[in-house]
Amino acid sequence: MKFAAVATVVLFALGGNAVAGKSELAEVRARSEMSMVVTGKVRVEADGAVAGLDLDKPGELPKGVVELVQHTVPDWKFEPAAAGDKSAETLNMSVRVVGRKLADGNYALTMRSANFADSAPGAALKRGSAHSIVYPSALAGTNASGTVYLLVRIGKAGEAQEVFAEQVNLSVVADQKKMDKLRDEFARSAVRGAKRWKFVVAKQDGEAGSWTARVPVKYQVSGQTLPKYGQWEVYVPGPHQQAPWRENDDTAGLGVDAFADDEPQLLGQGRRLLTKLAQD
Repeated sequence: MKFAAVATVVLFALGGNAVAGKSELAEVRARSEMSMVVTGKVRVEADGAVAGLDLDKPGELPKGVVELVQHTVPDWKFEPAAAGDKSAETLNMSVRVVGRKLADGNYALTMRSANFADSAPGAALKRGSAHSIVYPSALAGTNASGTVYLLVRIGKAGEAQEVFAEQVNLSVVADQKKMDKLRDEFARSAVRGAKRWKFVVAKQDGEAGSWTARVPVKYQVSGQTLPKYGQWEVYVPGPHQQAPWRENDDTAGLGVDAFADDEPQLLGQGRRLLTKLAQD
């Protein structure tokens, strides 16, 4: 959907000798996007049709974002409930709305990723012992920041059996070689730290040998302020990588970055959305 200009987008270039020329920086900036995560509740009938939508704090959201979500969600279709279950179900919803600037100065808004659960975030899965993940020493002085989206395979004892960096988004621009290095350093740091985590799975399936969770790890520099609910976040998205133990990932079409907070998302929970989201 197309809306009037909604924000002034600013991405700062990374300082130092590795900063790219103007043309390359312009190309990287062109790949940047602004987005925000919108939360609420969606009521789903037994046949998978959407029966209702309640957005959280709609007065704090841009008008175009509210219109996009209210226009799109009623047409969604979820997987039907289990045979014999004819009751409606209310799901917690978080969706990431992305804005890209058009040549005429307006913005095209789409919903790029989504997450749904039949319980509050963190209710099915908690981090029992979360060792701190420190800022990579190799990037000291760069003022680089970003977010790493991890997949964590969790064993029956709550241990992190495998950890994989699915995607790394950066909040700075530089030449491609420097951007690749930043993503690699952030990913290695996040994976190394997450391997020491312990989890508590509240709803144990006696036949399950392991679970998979998606967890964001944010890297900030001193003085950086994170956007509040309803404010735009600007970054350069990184490529999506497929975890080797999830070759047939049925959640991949919903994206990886629809997080209302930093609580881990236990995959395979709740009703599955069948409607395809807009993918950039």
